[in-house]
Amino acid sequence: MRYWLEHEDDRGYLLQLQIKQLTAASAPQAFAEVRQRMRVVHPLVMDMRQLDFIDSSAIGELVLLARQLKTQAAAFVISGLSPPLMGLIEMMRLNQVMDFSPDVDRAFAKMATDTSGADSRHDR
Repeated sequence: MRYWLEHEDDRGYLLQLQIKQLTAASAPQAFAEVRQRMRVVHPLVMDMRQLDFIDSSAIGELVLLARQLKTQAAAFVISGLSPPLMGLIEMMRLNQVMDFSPDVDRAFAKMATDTSGADSRHDR
């Protein structure tokens, strides 16, 4: 099963999540696909607007992916999380260690202006 649709343009690489739930069963495979693509391409926006549920195992996989991408100095932003999921991210303070944006266009714009990756606040 493929978890992401891929698009590439002059701004970077876009992966659009194609499932509604990331769980212990799906997250390892879904994020393995991202890791495979990051070997050759960046910057990256992971569009997760289809997502309506993420469990703790999937959050752990997301944190692991973020750490791996950071060690590769790969620019990436997660976009499109729903307000309830973004609230969960903020409650867990993951917005302090990963970059989030409300939509794809703002995510690419953020990477274009923030080369350091230090600003990880969710743009509202």
